[in-house]
Amino acid sequence: MTEPPSPPSPEDPAEQFQQLLDSAREYAIFMTDTDRRITTWNAGAERVLGWTEEEALGMSADVVFTPEDRAAGPPKAEMEEAVRAGHAEGDRWHVRKGGARFRATGVMTVLRDGGGALRGGPPPPPRGGTLRGFAKVFRDNTRQWEGDEALRDGPAHAFADAAPAMTWVTDPSGACTFLSRAWYEHTGQTEGEGLGLGWLDAVHPDDRGAARAVFLAASERGEPFRVDYRLRRHDGTYRWAFDAGRPRLSDGGESLGFVGSVVDIDGRKRAEEALSRSVADTAFRATLADALRPVSDPVAVQGVAARVLGEHLGANRSFYVEFDDDGEHFVVHRDYAVGVASFVGRYVADSFGPSVIASLRAGEPFVAPDVADAEGWTADEKSAYAAADVGAYVAAPLVKRGRLAAVLGIHQREPRAWTAAEVALVEETAERT
Repeated sequence: MTEPPSPPSPEDPAEQFQQLLDSAREYAIFMTDTDRRITTWNAGAERVLGWTEEEALGMSADVVFTPEDRAAGPPKAEMEEAVRAGHAEGDRWHVRKGGARFRATGVMTVLRDGGGALRGGPPPPPRGGTLRGFAKVFRDNTRQWEGDEALRDGPAHAFADAAPAMTWVTDPSGACTFLSRAWYEHTGQTEGEGLGLGWLDAVHPDDRGAARAVFLAASERGEPFRVDYRLRRHDGTYRWAFDAGRPRLSDGGESLGFVGSVVDIDGRKRAEEALSRSVADTAFRATLADALRPVSDPVAVQGVAARVLGEHLGANRSFYVEFDDDGEHFVVHRDYAVGVASFVGRYVADSFGPSVIASLRAGEPFVAPDVADAEGWTADEKSAYAAADVGAYVAAPLVKRGRLAAVLGIHQREPRAWTAAEVALVEETAERT
C-alpha cells in the first residue's frame, strides 16, 4: 500500500475494448478525432460499410454520408449537436463502399478527457474536459424503413405481417388499430391486449409515462416522433427498443393517424454503454495518473486516489484501510465523503463483520448491492452499517505475503447494483496505489 503507484498499462484494456467492439457485428462502430478523421473501426463497420480497417483509418467520417448530405451539412450539424448535448441521434441514408445506399439509425457521442461516471444510456451533456473526438454507433435499418414506407402508402397489413420488423398503425385519435405479427410474437400480447393504448402495458413501468407522453404529443401535433424504451419480451425480460412513427395523410391533407415501427436495439444500447464506460474509465485512469504524479507521501496518495475514484463512481464514501501488523486493528488515515460522515479513525478488524473480513483475508473482493438484504449477516451487523450510512458496499483487498495488508472500500448511501466493470476498477485502483 505504501509503494508509489505504478502507471496503468493500456495494453490489456485496449485489447479487451477492441474485442468488445468487434463482437458487436450487427453495429457499425467507429471513432474519430476532432477533425472527424477515423481512428477506430470495428468489424461491424467493415461488415456494414464495406471498407476494411486499413482502408478506413485516416479517412474522413463524412465518406459514409450521401453526397447530398455532405453538401447540405448534416455531418457537421450532427457533430455540433453532439458537442452541445453530449450525443446526437440520426436516421438517414448512408453510403457503403462502392456507392450503394442504405438506411441507418444510430447515435454519435462526444469523447472527452476527464469524464465522470456513465452508468447507462447516452452520456449527459459534457461539463468539462478536452474534446478528444467522436464515437458513432449505427446499424443498417433499410428493411424496417422499407416496411414503414409500404405501410404508409397503403394498408399492406399482409406485407407487414410477413416483415421481421414490429410495425403499427393508429387512427387520428392515437389509438392503435394494427400491430404486426412480429409485435405479438415479441411481446406475447394478444390482439385484444395490444390495440388501442394497450401496447403501453408491454413497456417497462419506468419508461411507460415518457413513451406515452411522446406518442400522444406527436399524435396531437401531427409530427414525426422517435423514442427509446425498454420493451417486455414474451419471456418477461426487458430489452431496449426504438420506436419511430410518421403521420399518414389523405390526399386532401387530413390526418389518418400514424404509421411506424419498433426495432429491438438492445445490442446497440449495450455497445453504446460499453463504449461510454470504456471512454469514462480510460479518462479516469488518466485523471488518476495526473493527480498522483506530484504526490509522494503514501497517506496523501491514499487521499487523492480515494477522492478521484469516489468522484468517478459517484460514491458517497471512498477510503483506504491499513491493517496493523497483528491484523486485529486497522486505520483509515484519509477518506472521500459526500453526504455522509468521515470514516477516518482506528477500528477493530471485526468491525467489518465476520463474513466480510473472512472474504477479504482470503483475497476475495466483497460486494454488497444491498446491505440491508446481505445474506448471512446478523441484524446487529446490518444495523451497524446502516448507522454508518452504508446501503451498498464494495471492498477490494490487498494481500501481501499471505497477510491482509490493506483494503480499498467504496460506500453508497443507498442500495446500488454494482457492475462487474465497477468492481474490477476498484480492484485495479487498489492494486496500483
